[in-house]
Amino acid sequence: MKNCFLEKQSDSARNSYNYFFMKMVTKILIYLILLAVFLLINQIFDILVINIITLLLSIYYVFNIYKVIDNYSYILNDIRNTFTKIDFSLVLDINTVKDNIYKVVKYGK
Repeated sequence: MKNCFLEKQSDSARNSYNYFFMKMVTKILIYLILLAVFLLINQIFDILVINIITLLLSIYYVFNIYKVIDNYSYILNDIRNTFTKIDFSLVLDINTVKDNIYKVVKYGK
């Protein structure tokens, strides 16, 4: 009975690990896409006000990327250190990334 409960916990830990890894990757991708859009706007319109706004937004997005990596790496290391005997693998699910980036709303089945 104890082994069954431990197996369920280890499966749940693997799923949580992959979930938090996917959330981290999607948030970083969103920030990088926004940063690229603002840098592209800056390149198209070469005006001083837009240059200043782009510089401030670039600093803001780089700081947000750092915060996301710091927060999620703490969670991922906590999960990994709790289950020391389990080997965790990182799995990227492209459909989940697309759903989180495009905010797809699914109605029905």
